[in-house]
Amino acid sequence: MVFLSGMKSEYSGSYEKRSNTYLIIKADPISSETVTVTTDSNGMYEVTQEDGGLLSILFLYAAMIFSLWWFWIKKRNITERSSGAQ
Repeated sequence: MVFLSGMKSEYSGSYEKRSNTYLIIKADPISSETVTVTTDSNGMYEVTQEDGGLLSILFLYAAMIFSLWWFWIKKRNITERSSGAQ
């Protein structure tokens, strides 16, 4: 299975650079990989490949969910409890 996991665009005057990152999950999910295709306004392109993309994405999402809980939800609950006690 192939998933588009990221897009990035950079502009500077008339120069444009775009990159798309794809997550490729194979039959063995541990051996998944990410492929990034970068193109620029001159028609040049570059392809880079990295192993272990699924584990990196899972770690990133876990870190984002923990950060959301720690800095927003937990903080709101503490604030609501302290304002309700007054």
